Amino acid sequence: MIFKMQRLYTHYKGNTAEITSRKRSGSLLYRYKLKGTGSKTTIVKGDILAGNGIVHVIGKLLITPPDIPGHAEKTMWQLIQEDGKYNRMQTLIARSGMEDEFAGENITVFAPNNAAWDELSADALSFLQSDEGRERLKVVLRNHIFSGIIDVMDLVNRRRIRSMAGNEIEVYVSPLGQIRLNGNVNISQTDIPAQNGLYYHVESVLLPDSLSNILPSFCDQRIHKKVTGPCSLCHAELDCPYPEDVPTDEISTECVINYKIKDAMGDKYMTISGCSRICNRTENVHRCCSGFYGTDCQPCRGGFKNPCNGNGQCLDGLKGDGSCNCNSGFTGPTCADCEDINMFGPNCTTPCTCKYGACDSGIKGSGRCRKNTCRSGSFNGHLVHYTGPDCDVNLSQCPNGNILSCPVHSNCMKGSSEGDDDIYQCVCQEGYEKIGEACLPIDPCKSSDRGGCHQQAKCVMINPGQHYCECEKGWVGNGEYCFPGTNCNKHIDCGSNAICKASVIPSDSLCTCIDGYHGNGTYCVPINMCSVNNGDCDPMAECTSTGPGSNKCTCGEDFGGDGYTCYASIGKLVEKFPDLSMVSGFLRFIPKEDNMLLSLKDNFTFFAPSNKAMRILIAKKPPSYWNKNQDNIINFIRFHTIYGVKTTQIMLASISDYGRYDTLYDGFKIHLYKKNNEVFVSSKQSNKSWSRIIVPNVPAFNGFIHIIDRALEPFFDSDDTPFLDEFFMKHPEYSMFGEWLNKKGLMDTLMEMDEYTLFVPSNRIVENFLNTTKITKDFLKYYILPNIRLSMSFENKETIETLLGGRHKLSFIVWTRQVFVNEVEIKKPDMLTDAGVVHGIDGPLVPTLHRCDEVLVNTSWDNKRKNSFILECPGGQEFPCNNNGKCNDGLNGTECLEVQGTTSCHCKLGYYGDGFKCDNPCDINNGGCHENATCFFQGSDSSMAFARLHTSQDDDEDMIHRTVFNIK
Repeated sequence: MIFKMQRLYTHYKGNTAEITSRKRSGSLLYRYKLKGTGSKTTIVKGDILAGNGIVHVIGKLLITPPDIPGHAEKTMWQLIQEDGKYNRMQTLIARSGMEDEFAGENITVFAPNNAAWDELSADALSFLQSDEGRERLKVVLRNHIFSGIIDVMDLVNRRRIRSMAGNEIEVYVSPLGQIRLNGNVNISQTDIPAQNGLYYHVESVLLPDSLSNILPSFCDQRIHKKVTGPCSLCHAELDCPYPEDVPTDEISTECVINYKIKDAMGDKYMTISGCSRICNRTENVHRCCSGFYGTDCQPCRGGFKNPCNGNGQCLDGLKGDGSCNCNSGFTGPTCADCEDINMFGPNCTTPCTCKYGACDSGIKGSGRCRKNTCRSGSFNGHLVHYTGPDCDVNLSQCPNGNILSCPVHSNCMKGSSEGDDDIYQCVCQEGYEKIGEACLPIDPCKSSDRGGCHQQAKCVMINPGQHYCECEKGWVGNGEYCFPGTNCNKHIDCGSNAICKASVIPSDSLCTCIDGYHGNGTYCVPINMCSVNNGDCDPMAECTSTGPGSNKCTCGEDFGGDGYTCYASIGKLVEKFPDLSMVSGFLRFIPKEDNMLLSLKDNFTFFAPSNKAMRILIAKKPPSYWNKNQDNIINFIRFHTIYGVKTTQIMLASISDYGRYDTLYDGFKIHLYKKNNEVFVSSKQSNKSWSRIIVPNVPAFNGFIHIIDRALEPFFDSDDTPFLDEFFMKHPEYSMFGEWLNKKGLMDTLMEMDEYTLFVPSNRIVENFLNTTKITKDFLKYYILPNIRLSMSFENKETIETLLGGRHKLSFIVWTRQVFVNEVEIKKPDMLTDAGVVHGIDGPLVPTLHRCDEVLVNTSWDNKRKNSFILECPGGQEFPCNNNGKCNDGLNGTECLEVQGTTSCHCKLGYYGDGFKCDNPCDINNGGCHENATCFFQGSDSSMAFARLHTSQDDDEDMIHRTVFNIK
């Protein structure tokens, strides 16, 4: 095989590596090198197969320092602020106000670098940083935050992870080891430590699917129209053209039907009147929002917020090309240039002040001279060299001495803007500005915003720097805001909160909003929206006025939502339920900073005991237990709370008949049981103290509440569910079976399984009824189910496949509360371990290991059938009868049949074997004698063996007990 250089990705860092190959002495040698470093080594032994991949042994340990070291004592927000790679992300986090979320505890963040954010369009970045786009920015940023600490080994073993924005993110590892999110976001460094979790360096922004187009570019519309169905006979059933159309009762009789008739004269056609059904059809019309063009609705030139810079019309819409038709006085691709190169300002109406240079014109120009354009050299016979912002100062002309000649409307004042108090300079008076060497009046009406006046208002300067705005005739308002007026004769012609303002000319009387209100007279809203009905905000929200007729709603403390609708946190919602008043009383004892149920940053599920349940619980402890130790209350609440959103539907779908969740009280779990498609919870591993969910799925902003009828009593040690090897140490009555699991390598197999059910016979059963020479790994697999099945989940006459395979099933009988497996009673059920459940049984389970049929035969078991295994033919399964005879196999088979021309060997009477090897019966399992007895074999003549009990030397002969076995 010919090898060439191949780039690989290390699975835990994201750094690239290279493998090169070359021939030496006829052999291929491979070299492994970390790219970008001098670290390299030789592969000394390769292609070592493992169960989950391939191992290559290299000659030395390769170490490369991380590009981003991180810091275990600084939060992610602090590290993002300090690392220049994340300047863009730092700005966006600060703009969104999400600093606390990136400093939150136990999170994982995927941090895009500056280049990743720069891949977004300038319009998209501008929109995300605007007030309008702030909520979308929060969604984008939350899509990079994940609850819990997810290290890279955990990450690559998951198919999906869920972001704090609620989106499922796919995790993919390429054949070369590159870890990608959602198929296109590469991870270039993993497991960067921080005080509050881990973060990853990613090379692209992880955009939510719902925000694949960040800009508000699509304005699709749904339209409704009437359509006519096919023409049919009027008495027939009339249909719509398509199944999606909605039929109406309206029938059209304007259609005709042509019939073809054959007779002796040939074909004839007959026309009769028909009917058709009138139907309603709803269609979705794809349209671009204003300021966007083309089939994919791209922003117009100059930006979608202000297409063509407001100085032209963008050819927008689906059929537009985004080009600008500039208004008079403007030019350029985005209408940002003035037609007159000596004009500047937003309206291209302000003359440039540049005297002897090239004017910085255009709507964003300064009107001063562009840099390095001042005239210099010989001009009109004079040597000149102009300088200054307006190229109007000739350096050859200097002021006379220290005497300043100040222009009109200025005063000579001591002190400079640089803080030098010994300098005198000319300063323009208030309302005047210095233009050139003169102080000219400031006319606010000539500024770019016309002094803040509405476009349908006139601006009037009353003094230098002072003005007022007045709406034009036919318009109403305060001048800053003007609306088309509505003619009126009396007050009733106007809207509420408005009057009819009379004029000398009746036709000029207009509706005008009263003081404190703002609008066109037919519709008036409060100037301060918050003064009426709380600005339509939720009662739990704070209203903030943001200008005439506009406001902002912000949900109050411990509430979440958009302000117009606010949802209570779990901690607040508990207060609204009368049946949870006692739990609510507990929560009031907890300091707010310790009450996780008030947190709006994480999601929880809270199992809230009813008042009746709380009274029973409180009665079990003295009042001082709760009153004098606040930690007991906190731990009680934490024990009833789990992370994440867990509705009853989610819990039913996630467990077969038993499951468990970690609570917020470290080291403790709650146990879930499923019965009749209903979820029960318990604080113990047994199902004897169930709590029933009496009111499920009460939604809150940060999760769900389930009201339960019995409080969960905490403080049960996590040893409640030991590992399997610890289980056998704690239950010595089953130790012999545990030793066999160890010997056959199944103990480790079980402890690596996610879940299992194990049937364990006691030492008495193993010792007295199991032939240890027949205990194989396959034999033990017959005692294992590959999932958790509690005793209450077994159904009568149910058969279940074991770890041994589909041909080896266990059958179950349920009689009242007793459960039998293969007619063996489960004596001690439902002993939970860390990953499964153990059932103690009162007898052995005997598999049919050498059957070749596909029908499971359930045989009863008793003391007489302790060795009732199906045996192999003499010589073994691979060489029956040592290939010197024919095995009389099958259920009724007995021995080898001789074949003509061959010899056969048979053990003498009393000996065991296939004839090629014959064993003394006392050599096998002590001849069936007790371990404290000696087995004696009397040979083939007597065909008998007997056991002699071990006694002291002083025992009389008649005290010797003898048991005799007939050997047949």
